[in-house]
Amino acid sequence: MQPVLGCWSSYLDGVRIKLMTALYKRTLALLFAVLSGIIIGGVGVMFSLTFASMIFQGPLQSFLAAGISIVLVSGIVMRLVVRGCSSTPLIIMDVEPLPTALLALSAGTLARQLSPTATPDAIFATVLIVMVILTLLTGLGLWLLGHFKLGKIIRYMPWPVFGGFLAATGGLLLKAGLEVMLVTPVSGETGLSFWLLHAFPGVALGVLLIGLTRPTHPPWWMPTALAGSLGLFYGAIWLSQTPLTLVLNRSWLLGPFPHQGLSWQPWHLLSLSQVDWSVVPMQLPQAGALLLVCAIAILLNASALEVILDKEIELNQELKAAGIGNFASGLAGGIVGHQVLSDTTLAYQLTRENRWTTLIAVGVFGYVLMLGPQILSLCPRFILGGLLISLGASRLYKWLIQSRAQISKIDYALLVGIMLTIMIWGLLPGIGAGLTAAIAIFVVQSSQTSGLKYVLSGSHYLSKVERSPQQAQLLKQRGERLDIWVLQGFIFFGTAHQLLTRAKERLSDEQRPKLNGILLDFRRVKGLDSSAVLSLRKLQQLAQAHSFVLIWTHLTPTLEKPLYQGQCLEKQDPLCQVFPDLDRGLQWYEEEALKESRWRRQRVVPMSLQLNHQFEQPTDTETFLDYLELLDFSAGDLLFNQGDNARYVYLIESGQVTLFRPLLSGQDQRVQTIRRGNPVGEIAFFQQSTYPTRAVIDEISTLYRLSYENWLQMSQSHPTVAAQFQTWIIRRLSLQLTTAYQEIGDLLK
Repeated sequence: MQPVLGCWSSYLDGVRIKLMTALYKRTLALLFAVLSGIIIGGVGVMFSLTFASMIFQGPLQSFLAAGISIVLVSGIVMRLVVRGCSSTPLIIMDVEPLPTALLALSAGTLARQLSPTATPDAIFATVLIVMVILTLLTGLGLWLLGHFKLGKIIRYMPWPVFGGFLAATGGLLLKAGLEVMLVTPVSGETGLSFWLLHAFPGVALGVLLIGLTRPTHPPWWMPTALAGSLGLFYGAIWLSQTPLTLVLNRSWLLGPFPHQGLSWQPWHLLSLSQVDWSVVPMQLPQAGALLLVCAIAILLNASALEVILDKEIELNQELKAAGIGNFASGLAGGIVGHQVLSDTTLAYQLTRENRWTTLIAVGVFGYVLMLGPQILSLCPRFILGGLLISLGASRLYKWLIQSRAQISKIDYALLVGIMLTIMIWGLLPGIGAGLTAAIAIFVVQSSQTSGLKYVLSGSHYLSKVERSPQQAQLLKQRGERLDIWVLQGFIFFGTAHQLLTRAKERLSDEQRPKLNGILLDFRRVKGLDSSAVLSLRKLQQLAQAHSFVLIWTHLTPTLEKPLYQGQCLEKQDPLCQVFPDLDRGLQWYEEEALKESRWRRQRVVPMSLQLNHQFEQPTDTETFLDYLELLDFSAGDLLFNQGDNARYVYLIESGQVTLFRPLLSGQDQRVQTIRRGNPVGEIAFFQQSTYPTRAVIDEISTLYRLSYENWLQMSQSHPTVAAQFQTWIIRRLSLQLTTAYQEIGDLLK
């Protein structure tokens, strides 16, 4: 009995230890999540104060307390929404500097326009309604981009335009940081001493934060620096025994606020009658800029987070989550935001996959919101200014210094011009001027780039139809009358006019043979506009006037439709031929060139007569044929498949064989069409490897087959005959290699 009780006691002790260990781990994880949430929430609150101070300046200064509450509410709503809608629950969404800079620019411009005649309450109500509408429109736009999976179209925005915009926002952030710190105190103190006391600490903190926020540094260094700066500030006040009223009077702190109480309320409860609705429509275009900024920021942040979190992030889902978050923020009277890279990285570094961190951070936001302005008014201005200076200086350095070595001089000049235009005349004039300049530069550069990638001659570039030596020689002679134009890029008026000019120059060149045709290969063409269709129509008229044929190849349905509509293509016109690819177009021209020659028809000639000129003696030909096996095939028969062991080499007495290679798209590409008197599969046969292509009989054919066993026996019993056969194969391969070198030489010209 005693051993049984001992075993039971040991089992209970083990269970108790496991439970205690699990409880300890869960408690430790919860405590760490609470600590991390408090840190992340504290950093978020600090940024909220910074962004509110950035927007609510000048005529809106008296509503800073309400502005802080608006930003805090935005952070609460967006963090909760994105937690349920994001592809990764750890991702954090909050108010960010780029869209805030746009809102600050819009709010400042709007407030200055209204201030001469409107009351402060009317200005605040109008600015708030404009920000709410812009937030709702931005949220709707982001959701539509994600829903229809159109996020990647933002990548087609001209990079200098976006770079100039980002550089301008960096300048605006830097300017806002100085304005937050350099508020004229009640005492009227100005000059160098005022700048040193108020701006220098913030500039120093901004430089420190730039150094601490490098990718190689741990993310928790920034909150440590902010907390240390706050401790040093109040430690200096305590050691110097400076009264708090004096500190407040000298504008070192964010407060005091004119209105006691954060006074947040939903926008629909405001007095909408005070809103100046006449100015609202003029601000709506700003939603396009906000949508562009948020979409690009989400794209960049998602790419960076995939590396940091080591997991795939669904971009379109993040766009939809950002759209829902902004729409919810707008309904709550908040402002625009998007997924935050820094806060998400900090949360991941501290807690990995602990989802409680976001809820704890939201609790910090809510707690600060309930405390009211008494605690927030004690935040030093130099900390908020330092944050803005670090953000602005980082962007200016990246886009004005680092980008200089990465882009061309003309793109860099465009970037700087857009930045200065935005900072002097505003956002919309800057982006409008930038897009106009980018389009003009594109047109100029495109006009200097030829739409012709290659210009080839039909004498060197032949179809993949293996012909007799007599036919091949004739086609090389008549190939000088065919020009092959391989087009590229987007064809518009300038590039299409170049084609027309080149055709006229070719017709007037008396040193070259008369032009019989021009083959236009559209395989590398991305599109064409209506002006290009007009020029190509003139090219068709030129062909009709001078009786040369235009051969159109690789036309997609997108390209073919406008060409038919513009009468560039006519189905009944013998001088207009359309083929699915370049090879088929060349084959048609070659067949037309052979029609008038005595080599047009290939008579059925016995294999012995076809091989007589390959062997020294007729008896050698007969000896060689003794080792071959005669086979008859019908059209559509499979001669061999790709990957089959190359046990045979075939010789065509009559008929035709085509070799195909499968493409990734599932379609087959013609490699070569081989006619009578030529071998099939000889390279793989002598290498004793597998056939690299699939061989299909095109028509009723008669072939001779040489097995590898018979070849070995021939090499032993009749080495002279085997050597003559090898010499013939080597001559054929040498001729093919010479032709390939000529084609490569033409392509490299």
